Amino acid sequence: MNPPVNLSTKPIGLQNVGATCYMNAVLQCLFHVKNLTNELFQYQYFPFMKFALSYMDVITQLSNNSIKVAVPLCFKNVISVNPLFRGIQANDSKDLILYFFENIENELTLKNYICQNPKYMNRIKSIKNVENQQLMNIINVFENSHKSVISDLFYGFKSNSIECLTCHQKLLNYQIFNIIIFPIEIIYNSFHDKTPYKSQTEIGRRNYYTTSNNSYGNFYNGYNNFGNDKYKTNIGYSSGFGQKKVTIYECFDNEISDTDFNGDNQVFCNRCKKMTDSLGKNKIYSSPHVLVLILDRGKGNKFDCDVEFYETIDIKKYVESQNCPVKYNLIGVITHLGESSMSGHFIADCKHFDGKWYTFNDSIVSGPYSSYQKHGTPYILFYQNSEL
Repeated sequence: MNPPVNLSTKPIGLQNVGATCYMNAVLQCLFHVKNLTNELFQYQYFPFMKFALSYMDVITQLSNNSIKVAVPLCFKNVISVNPLFRGIQANDSKDLILYFFENIENELTLKNYICQNPKYMNRIKSIKNVENQQLMNIINVFENSHKSVISDLFYGFKSNSIECLTCHQKLLNYQIFNIIIFPIEIIYNSFHDKTPYKSQTEIGRRNYYTTSNNSYGNFYNGYNNFGNDKYKTNIGYSSGFGQKKVTIYECFDNEISDTDFNGDNQVFCNRCKKMTDSLGKNKIYSSPHVLVLILDRGKGNKFDCDVEFYETIDIKKYVESQNCPVKYNLIGVITHLGESSMSGHFIADCKHFDGKWYTFNDSIVSGPYSSYQKHGTPYILFYQNSEL
């Protein structure tokens, strides 16, 4: 077993091994989640754990003060079994994050079953005194099928419900999530452009974002909140350069706000046997230790809108459980340079283990800086529980 990662290691860049800037940016941000890196550095690995072993190769190189540049060729070869990441075509960092979580979680959970040593924090058990049997059943399934540091750190738990306003029957859907996608154009329209949504499709897009139809992930995505001047004492950054702007709190608020399904957007009630006016509600039951937030501006990254975010955030008002993280510090930002999330260039800014910020542009590392330095259009934010 290896000792914990050397936190005094110098920041090291990653060589581009063929249009892999999207991959290098993700690897840098994940490496700088200290608890994840420390845990994986001490794991016992089996030969079947090819994905985990390839990521371990990246961790080992980035922790080696004797090299100038790490070469993530092993990791690239392993992810290339998925046609999405094969060859030298440009890819989206968001897709790799989803693929990473699913594959490494599966391998680590299987390893823990084999070793009969399921090492995990039972964070979901912080949801206590839950009367709903459906929710308890899902919690139990989660605990038995997710036994790794990935689910400990990155997985949250939420629900959405639709209530018929005629007979008041409620339909509940409970889900886990490991990333949160903010649909920026929809959020902007919700708070700054009061034009009502016209179609069922648009209402669905507003509230239910999922990757279940993709080959690299099957978890819920989507989330939002309103701006509040009390947070403006924090250092604020804008992601984008347009005149339109929303805040990170507006993003959170948009997702948990009630949604009226009426008029052309009525929902079929199986008790009333007809389309009825309904009310949709979303809740966060359990928030993760590490929040991964996607600032999604739609296909082609075309919607020009600033997103004001901060080095520290507090999401207490959105989390139902009292024992979950609510205060977070910004530790990583993936920035996109170019006109489309499937082209252009990705770089990462990370808060290194020395407490200073560095910019990672593939093999080129610049810094240190006392705070995050904005470049281009921030696309993915990594926030970590401030108590870790």
